[in-house]
Amino acid sequence: MGRSNKTIYDLRLSSRDPRDESFGLLMEGLYALREFSLQAEKTTPDSKVLTKALDDALENLGECEVRYPKAALPLYSLGLALTMKNQLEYAKMLADRAVGLPKQKSPLQAQLEKCQTELKAARKRLDEVEAGEPASPEDLAQAHAAVKKAESARDTARDAINKLSLRRLPDRPWPLLDHAAQLFDTVAKQGPGLLYESALFNLAQVQSKREQGSDLDEAHEHLQRVEELLQGKPPDDRSWRRRWRRWRHKTEAQPAANRELAAMLLQAKVLRTSVELRIEMKLDDVAPVSLDQAMEPISREIDSEDLKAPVKNDLRADLQTKMGFLFYTRAVTPGGHHPHDDLESAEKCLRRALYFRKNWNPAQIYLAQVLQAQTEFDEAEKVLKSVVGGKPPKPAKGENPGAVAAGQNAQHK
Repeated sequence: MGRSNKTIYDLRLSSRDPRDESFGLLMEGLYALREFSLQAEKTTPDSKVLTKALDDALENLGECEVRYPKAALPLYSLGLALTMKNQLEYAKMLADRAVGLPKQKSPLQAQLEKCQTELKAARKRLDEVEAGEPASPEDLAQAHAAVKKAESARDTARDAINKLSLRRLPDRPWPLLDHAAQLFDTVAKQGPGLLYESALFNLAQVQSKREQGSDLDEAHEHLQRVEELLQGKPPDDRSWRRRWRRWRHKTEAQPAANRELAAMLLQAKVLRTSVELRIEMKLDDVAPVSLDQAMEPISREIDSEDLKAPVKNDLRADLQTKMGFLFYTRAVTPGGHHPHDDLESAEKCLRRALYFRKNWNPAQIYLAQVLQAQTEFDEAEKVLKSVVGGKPPKPAKGENPGAVAAGQNAQHK
């Protein structure tokens, strides 16, 4: 996020130091950061290249932080690098905790699938009995008893899985995210300027990942502010009023800039809505929300917006990833109403996200967590290898997620 007509040379890092030295450090860090991003989205990323590129980025941008502690662009870029490092470390933690667990398909998961098949058949039989000729009391009783027995067997299989499944990582400090949040906050506090909206957005992103104390509430406030700015509501600042007038009088000769603003606004809306739902899910006195219905308006906005296909697919992937994480969070929260159904919904959303954006690390990491919760340890290991080095997961399991998504998009039009 972020927009300006300035060039990178306008971002003087220090009024005392030679521009070429500061520019060289910054560019080496940005180049290494780009190398990491490109490698991370490959089908088979090279773990050595990932590590070296990210270490180089952190070293150069970290040196910028030491030398030029008030320079916005190096601080902002270092914040991005730290969030990427935290993401990679998180994936490694997920992989490490599954060491020694069964590599083949879990017998418990196979038993659950068998019970679900039998329950489906029993319910179909009950529907046939009720829809046919007036059935005898004995036939109805037998059909209802068969459904009840199948439901009991399914619940028993689910309980057995719960004892073995791996849920969320224990609460712990996240120093990399703490540092990133500090950097984004520093840039945002410099006031309206080149990276103001971007810093606020990424601060909210980090807070939503860290989720400590009042993080979610603060993230929500930041995202509301970002949306106001992107929608053209200027703050009480002369420079911003000038920018507002320039933005308001954009002509059709600037469609690319308008589309970029629209994409940035939708990205903020997706994150803000997901944060709102997570806040609501924490309230014990609130009835369970329909996550699909809550996200449907934004899905329609994405479908109807005049954006290029790659940008639109990235937004769809982001939306599906957020939905997958919401379903997962609700599934692993004590007292959940339908945890296994939520895990299945989470898996579908995350595989759909990977259909729209192949090898996207956030979706892969959340998918691995879902699979570990389902005791699908072998599949989870494959997904995590595609993050830290290895082959990517199949884009679908038992169905074509693209076809499902296409069906949903058709309904929205």
